[in-house]
Amino acid sequence: METDIILEKLAKASGVLAACALILSVIHDWGFFFALDIGFIDIPTSIGDHIRSALIWLPNILFCFFIVIAIEFVNQRIERGLTEEEIIQSSKKPERLRKFRQGPAVLFRILAPVLVAGFLLIGNFYRGILPIALVVCWAMFSEWANNAPLIKIRRSETTQKIFHWLPIIFFFVFFWGYNNASDLASDDVPRFKLTLSNADRALEVNILRHVEKGTLVIEPKTKKITLISWPEVLNLEPIEPYKPYFGIFGRFFDEKVNPAANKANSADAKNRAAD
Repeated sequence: METDIILEKLAKASGVLAACALILSVIHDWGFFFALDIGFIDIPTSIGDHIRSALIWLPNILFCFFIVIAIEFVNQRIERGLTEEEIIQSSKKPERLRKFRQGPAVLFRILAPVLVAGFLLIGNFYRGILPIALVVCWAMFSEWANNAPLIKIRRSETTQKIFHWLPIIFFFVFFWGYNNASDLASDDVPRFKLTLSNADRALEVNILRHVEKGTLVIEPKTKKITLISWPEVLNLEPIEPYKPYFGIFGRFFDEKVNPAANKANSADAKNRAAD
């Protein structure tokens, strides 16, 4: 009986997690296509495409969160498990230590709006740090919007948390997809050879996204983005041969043993980028 209850709860939890992952994946793909100046109306995506997309980007976000948690655990170990207030009160000059420890957070609170404004004025130059800057800006706005005695009394805690966290999640996931697309589109070196059924020669392209109906590619030379249906694709292969990971020492040894091949590959890549 208890096993059935546990299985039922697991099934419900799995359904909720799958629905949340699908919603987040749609938000991510929205940001991805937005960076390419493409809308969902231009790309015939399906639910399966968004699920497959989540399998690509979601592990990267989970890994980043794991690194953040690991760093926090290391900091707690260095600080011997003391709370923030305990650390401050253990100092001979607690107020000075309090200001010092709050310094990085205060600095980023000042820089975050500047970075967002810089993105709006200059463009993609600041896009790498933009998700975090937007999260900080919204957190400050949310704190200000909810920071009134009557609002705290009359507005439920659940409403306050939803107002605070939903936009944060949206901004982070949307611009994660935006940055992924921008990184792929800004690569000037072609990585794949694409042979079409109606073309005389193979195209040198970079793959932006595979979808159920075809493959979305960009030509690094012209920055032309094309959706090619699968029936038109005869062959798609990487330009560079596969190289296993040898580690730092193995890579150094490979460069010493086979310098001619490495120089040839490097020169070939530079020539393709220059053409």
